[in-house]
Amino acid sequence: MRSLDVRSWGNDPAGGTELLTGTYQVTREVSERLLRALPPLLVLRAQEWNCPLIPLLADEIVKDEPGQEAVLDRLLDLLLIAVLRAWFARADARVPGWYRGYADPVVGTALKQIHHAPEQPWTVLSLARAAGTSRATLARRFTELVGEPPMAFLAGWGCWDYSAGIERQSLSPQAKARCS
Repeated sequence: MRSLDVRSWGNDPAGGTELLTGTYQVTREVSERLLRALPPLLVLRAQEWNCPLIPLLADEIVKDEPGQEAVLDRLLDLLLIAVLRAWFARADARVPGWYRGYADPVVGTALKQIHHAPEQPWTVLSLARAAGTSRATLARRFTELVGEPPMAFLAGWGCWDYSAGIERQSLSPQAKARCS
């Protein structure tokens, strides 16, 4: 093997196989829940999915222009989402409960509230109100679909989000207590 340039490596620049890889340097950049849901190695072949991001990424990788790092970072984030959607859509995928829960009108609403505003002092009652249902219905459906009660999920999500950079001053007293 010989090095072809900073971002290419292999025997032949016109070889028959192309691999695009990317990494997150800090583990908190990707949720532990997400990492636990994935296999150690995830491979999606070109014929298994159609992703318009791949040509954009391939074009940007070979550039050496101002802003390239920011563009590559954003494309990597978008590619991760596209890969997850394609992977979880497979018949043989072990889809995590929190992902399945998004399809449910009640649980999906509660999950969106938690994800969009983890700093809020959420309770089962306030999440149930947002979802237009009772506490009992939300708690039962959430636990069935996600695999844990809403407040347990919230505790894990809020602390992850806090570790990713939410300003401590913006957290409610309940969220500060959960993440201490």
